[in-house]
Amino acid sequence: MRKKISALILMLTFMLTVLTGCMELQRGIKVKANGDVECYSVVYMTENDMKYVYDTPEKFYEALKDSIDDEFPIESFEKIQKSEGKKTWFGARASYVIDKDNVSEELDRMFSDYDVEYKTSGFLIRKIEVTMR
Repeated sequence: MRKKISALILMLTFMLTVLTGCMELQRGIKVKANGDVECYSVVYMTENDMKYVYDTPEKFYEALKDSIDDEFPIESFEKIQKSEGKKTWFGARASYVIDKDNVSEELDRMFSDYDVEYKTSGFLIRKIEVTMR
């Protein structure tokens, strides 16, 4: 029994070591000049780690699409790739549509792990302020 537990702990430690630092996640809010609000998520994984976990880029992209929350409508899903030094990173960028009439509530739902404050002011010259805590 102890050998099985030790083997399991060793395997989990190995997996954490292999996967540590192999992913990059970016999330953000983009406010356009016309007042439209777009939220986006970008996920990158190194080529070596991606091939280790998913075998092919197609399986990786399919897994990313499947992991997207259906609660938020997707405006676009874009496959992206970048190189840093000798490493190649595969990734995707998903953009989400935010209803202009309920921006504050939508941002609160989308970024539930943050306290998001969205304020607008002005008539001819519009001032928009977004604060995340």
